Amino acid sequence: MNRSTSTSPYFYQPAMACPARNLQPTGRAILFAIALLLLAGLGRVALVQAQTGEAIITLDPPSATAGAIVLVNGQGFSPGGQKLTFSWDGKEVATHWMGTGDAFSIPFPVPDDANPGAHWLDVCAGDACARAEQTKKTGRSFQVTGAMPIFSGSVAYIYDTDKEQAAQFASLLQPVGIVLTPIPLADVESTDFGRYRLVIVGSDTGSDQEWGTPSQVEALSKAARIVGIGKGGHALFGRMDLMIGAPNGTQLQAHKIRAGDPQLTSLRVPFDLTALVRNQREMPLFTTDVDTVMVDVPAEITDLLPHALLDGNRIINAGLVVGQGCRTLWGFHAPRSAMTPLGEAFFINLVVFALSNNCDASLTLPCGQLTNQAVIPGFAYIHFDDMKDDAEIGDFYANSYGVRFQKNNTNHAIIYGGHTNDPSQPRSAPNVAANDAITGTSEGVPMPMAFDRDQSYVGMWIGNGEDRNGQPANLTATLTAYDRTGKELCSARLSPVPVSHTAFLGLADAFGRIAYVKLDYGRTANSEALDNLTFGPFFPANNIRVCQQLQTACVPAANAQVSLLRDGSPAGPPLTTDSQGYLVRRQVGIADSLWAFLPISTTSQTVLYQTSGAPRQLQAAEFNRSPTQEMTLSIGPAHPLLLYNLTLSTQWSLLGDTAYQNRLRNHIQQAARYLYDFTDGQVSLGDVQVYQNYDKWDEADVRIYASNNLRPHAEIGGVSASDVTDPLIPTVSYYPGYTFMGRTWNRFNLPGEPDDLGVDISNDWPLALAHELGHYLLYLFDTYLAVTPEGEIVETASCTGSAMGWVYEEANTEFVYDPGHWESACGSTLANHTLKRNEWDTIRLWYSSLSSPTAVNPGPHTLPAAFTQVTIHPPANPVVVLPNQTFTLNYQAGESASGEARAFLLRGNRVIDQGKPAGGTTEITLVGSQTDDRFCVFDVNDFTEDASEPRHQYGCEVLALGDNSLQMEKDDGWAPIIEISHATSRTIGISVTQEISAGLSLRAVLYPEDTDTPTEIVLAGSDGFYTGTFHSPVDATSAYVQIFVSESARASASRRETLVDYGVGGHGAEGPAHLYGGAPVISSDGQAEFARTTDIYLEKGEFIALQSMVGIPRPPVGREIVGQAYRLVALPRALVEEGNVTLRTRPFFGNARRAQVFLKVVVAFWDGSVWTPIQSINLDDLVDARVAIAPSRGVGVYALFLEEETPSTNPLYLPQIER
Repeated sequence: MNRSTSTSPYFYQPAMACPARNLQPTGRAILFAIALLLLAGLGRVALVQAQTGEAIITLDPPSATAGAIVLVNGQGFSPGGQKLTFSWDGKEVATHWMGTGDAFSIPFPVPDDANPGAHWLDVCAGDACARAEQTKKTGRSFQVTGAMPIFSGSVAYIYDTDKEQAAQFASLLQPVGIVLTPIPLADVESTDFGRYRLVIVGSDTGSDQEWGTPSQVEALSKAARIVGIGKGGHALFGRMDLMIGAPNGTQLQAHKIRAGDPQLTSLRVPFDLTALVRNQREMPLFTTDVDTVMVDVPAEITDLLPHALLDGNRIINAGLVVGQGCRTLWGFHAPRSAMTPLGEAFFINLVVFALSNNCDASLTLPCGQLTNQAVIPGFAYIHFDDMKDDAEIGDFYANSYGVRFQKNNTNHAIIYGGHTNDPSQPRSAPNVAANDAITGTSEGVPMPMAFDRDQSYVGMWIGNGEDRNGQPANLTATLTAYDRTGKELCSARLSPVPVSHTAFLGLADAFGRIAYVKLDYGRTANSEALDNLTFGPFFPANNIRVCQQLQTACVPAANAQVSLLRDGSPAGPPLTTDSQGYLVRRQVGIADSLWAFLPISTTSQTVLYQTSGAPRQLQAAEFNRSPTQEMTLSIGPAHPLLLYNLTLSTQWSLLGDTAYQNRLRNHIQQAARYLYDFTDGQVSLGDVQVYQNYDKWDEADVRIYASNNLRPHAEIGGVSASDVTDPLIPTVSYYPGYTFMGRTWNRFNLPGEPDDLGVDISNDWPLALAHELGHYLLYLFDTYLAVTPEGEIVETASCTGSAMGWVYEEANTEFVYDPGHWESACGSTLANHTLKRNEWDTIRLWYSSLSSPTAVNPGPHTLPAAFTQVTIHPPANPVVVLPNQTFTLNYQAGESASGEARAFLLRGNRVIDQGKPAGGTTEITLVGSQTDDRFCVFDVNDFTEDASEPRHQYGCEVLALGDNSLQMEKDDGWAPIIEISHATSRTIGISVTQEISAGLSLRAVLYPEDTDTPTEIVLAGSDGFYTGTFHSPVDATSAYVQIFVSESARASASRRETLVDYGVGGHGAEGPAHLYGGAPVISSDGQAEFARTTDIYLEKGEFIALQSMVGIPRPPVGREIVGQAYRLVALPRALVEEGNVTLRTRPFFGNARRAQVFLKVVVAFWDGSVWTPIQSINLDDLVDARVAIAPSRGVGVYALFLEEETPSTNPLYLPQIER
């Protein structure tokens, strides 16, 4: 660096900067009770009373910091003996009773959370406050000059048997930021006291000259600073041969004090008690007389610091609170519970003093060198990194920190930005402050810095001590402190000045008088340079305000919440503004970002906020221009935020599964962030209640199924409380419904969470949930379906930018607002075909308080406040789940699971679909399985999609603790062809084609979904064909159907059985509902879809669903079926006579999947007697699955036949249900 400057040695005396503002907060007053304890001995106060005789008050002092004691002197309040009511900024905070006469003088504590600025104190006598007549009510303005500092520091508390006292003192110190750790006396020798800035020794640790062991005394002597309480502290200090210890001293009883030396900051910081001292008022620290130890403080002994003396004339110079070096005796031998609020305030002051006082300080030499920045209590520091290189500093930091640097026509301080190849490097990159002379050099010209408020501690990291070759120049730095009259207080030297800013140089004054300092490098051309100027205690000013935009004015926003962000994330709970919209500056710092929000309206499910828009980073230049300038955060309707409170319910019990609970909580919060991103920061999730084991299943917004491969979907507008019609399109209606999620999901629709897929799928579940909430909450349609001019429904990838399309693409994480882009890219989508408007037009139609964006915004990616709070409720009927949910599947013949294998739990009268084991594996992880559940895996399909041999294996067993394997049975003859048909919603026919031995019967059980009302029947028939009819007591428009042979379990084999489903997991379409053309009905495994090309209204009891198949009718000779087949069912059958059927094949795994070349497939239809191939469109999606689309042939079985051809490409999208 090596800068050379010159300037005049003169430095002006700065004026105090205490700008008045109309500020009226209603803060918590931790000292209001003090006034009640200070009423004894009130003296008459001479007041100038108006000739009219009205009541008046004066305040002494008229301005002070938060937490200070102010004397309220009143006259004209006759007659005496009345109740006085004190109100702070219009809020009643205290009451007192007058003595005789019409005057009073009552100590009043300024609320310790009061914001800096102007406040109003009212005093009323009698019932004047409740009447319009105001003759006995008066008030006075009071200026709060600084907020309460926040301190830091680890403090140890040594106790013997009374641990409760340690806890009480910890709770006293914690609100001001001081953390107390209790340590038993027995652990003193093993404790590293270097970790603690202060040690408090409890009163129960000793007495007289008895304290611990010599080794314990020696261990404590290594502590930097000690406060000893009562007899225990007195005994320890005696063992340390201090004057404040035994045998010196006298034991007596007392509860009041008078100030020892009122100059000591222990009477001012953080609670300013000097008004009591100045007016010679009583200072009761305890509610009644308690045991004390006092030591004599003779005038000739100068190394003792008398903080408090015995009140009265009983003993001259009897010290009750006395310091000697870095040891301080609190002579009261009484618990915190006996303290008055004044006693608590004084004890906090003493601890703050003891944390950091210069151990060499005395009444004759209170000022001296400070060698460690860390000991400064409640300090602030200026790192200079918020200014530009070569900028003049001047008063840049005056308003935010009350610090001013000299600027005149001969000398000023500037910013030096530095360079990476400079010999001199900053303490914190990139800037330092440097002394810059206008003419000449810096020789003999020191660098002054002034403080608007007197300081106790000032320090800095100095550098620029190199010669012209970049080597140390052996310079000596002198730092000198002055009081406000210009009197020199003390100075300190450091040599040599380092090249980089690595040496700390500071001063400490026990009387807190430092008004300005000068840094001088002496006879050298090198400029004085410093970084991280540190001073304290810091009483923050206040110039950050939140206002609410109302029509043409922005009015103060009382009780607004402000989120403080550091590194992009919330740094703790939101802050709250006062009645005039101000924030306490002690809570924020330069480079923090602020984001304000205020609730406007609340319903049972939503909270609407107005916010300040994008978070704003605090820039010193923004509010340091002058004391009257403010940084303003404006909240208003231009920046809304709508939070939805949701209810989720899981099919299974989460008890004991902490990993899944944490994962679910994280996924929900991530989905909230995605939804916030999709909506340009206007919609997200608030309180999310998660219930389990079917609790609140019917009331839930989101149902989470146990299946590990359920395809996510949602009912459009399902959040509606009742049926509603689109406000602009009367033919479009929406119905109450749900969002449906499985326990896991990935874009490849593979079970569980496979790896080796070539992409990161860890966020697929929350992305899918956010997408589905776009349907459910925001009434949005998918944008991946398009309507051709011929009226056909096809998939499309043209509508780029929309999160209602392929949401896993980074570019598709917004909702489309631009009419031009919507028309050109999304005009043919089913969404536009149905609604004739873009996505933001739809959102604004339902939520008029939201604002359509005006530009594409790739963010915001993070919620600026922790809005999304997830509560997982215990189940109403707790159950014990098995500790190990992973089961080995003992396949026969060395085989493993095919892609068609499925797993179920049968519990009581319910079926719980667990999804699939991963293809090619022999294990599955269940969720919520319990002892006595019946666990089944069915892998009996006739055909596979990967050209491997069909497995024809199945297995069932009743679960027991410790048994985590399932024996599979292979039976090539077991492949029942099951077909379900409906006469009514409760009359269901079933036919099964399957050979069984003579003398055995075939039975079937219908399990309507979401109820516990199964129906079991015996099927009639012979020669391999059996039929029956279920008469269900409830609508069975979605159900599981179990088929089993009525036979005893054979040796080493389960009975023959299997299970199929239709419409489960919310995948079917049920009336009453309006089914829009193109809205898909989906199979339970997500591989098959049916969509009408025209709209239709479903009456109650009517439905459309896809039934899974086990056995499949044999294809014609020479044709090969690929994968699963599905039966399209409907009531009435005419519902599916027009529309399209879509079938998919799953991708292969790992390298095999990526190397796979798909052959052409064609959809074929089985009408009960013959297979008929249908002309099909072949597509590939983004996960390498083959898609075939063909016109519907009505109710019947559909499967894929293999052909030879190469296809084109198109993506796989998330579905919706539009009802």
